[in-house]
Amino acid sequence: MCTVTGMVRGHCYNNPAQIRFSINVKKMSNKDTTTKTTSGKWQWFLWGAASTLVVTMIFDEVVGLSKIRKGFANLEPEPTISTTPTPGPQSTPSEQTVAGNEAILKNARVSLQFLQAYGFNRAIAEAGQVEPNAPLYSEAREDITRWSETILDIALGRAADGNQIDAIGTAQLVPEDDPSAYVRAQQLIEQWKIQIGREKINSALLAAAKGLINPQLASSYHRSIAILGQINPQQPGYEEAMELIRQWSEAIYLMAMDLAAQGDLQLAIDTAALIPENTPFYETAQKAITQWKESN
Repeated sequence: MCTVTGMVRGHCYNNPAQIRFSINVKKMSNKDTTTKTTSGKWQWFLWGAASTLVVTMIFDEVVGLSKIRKGFANLEPEPTISTTPTPGPQSTPSEQTVAGNEAILKNARVSLQFLQAYGFNRAIAEAGQVEPNAPLYSEAREDITRWSETILDIALGRAADGNQIDAIGTAQLVPEDDPSAYVRAQQLIEQWKIQIGREKINSALLAAAKGLINPQLASSYHRSIAILGQINPQQPGYEEAMELIRQWSEAIYLMAMDLAAQGDLQLAIDTAALIPENTPFYETAQKAITQWKESN
């Protein structure tokens, strides 16, 4: 039979010490239960946190690998895009040569638009690019011959104007592409060089003849006419020389007529005799001389 004192939570304890022991055991049991419960909660929390961390690390690893792959993909060369045109109708080598030669001749003819000697020279150089046995070669040769002759015509025109220096410069533009025109150009150049040298000589003769003239002396006209007689036809200064000879022979004749009018027939005859042959007043002077001799 349990006493009041010995009844604890449905258990009968006769000894107070047993009661205290029981209570302590219960407390310890409750404490262990609480500790176990708390420890279990922390275990679940830590396990969840660890799992989350592992998943996060795995995710980051996967994402990192993906980024690395993308980075390497960006470093790879981009695929080459073919620029090869779509095959179309292909021209034969002969057709391509014809088209190329047509372009050459077209460019050559463009050089002639200003109709200057250098333009024809440039055109000849362009046409000379057409190789033998190539399409349009014969047409190119015809153009070269025609343009070479045109350069020569320009040179001859300048020489006819008395500009031999420019004529030589123009003739030198005739290239060797046309042998016939080139040889002729070289011959003309040599001829004009001689004329230039002769022009200097004739210019000196004209200057000397003019310097000898004394309007009061018929003999000065006579000597000057003799000097100009050294200038031959086709030489520079020939026309000027002939005009001076005409004027000076007339001047001698007029001086003779003045002497005859003064009654000095012998001096008139001697003066008229100074007029050279082949001058405009020679025949007239000879007739006057005959009359004055008869009268004297």
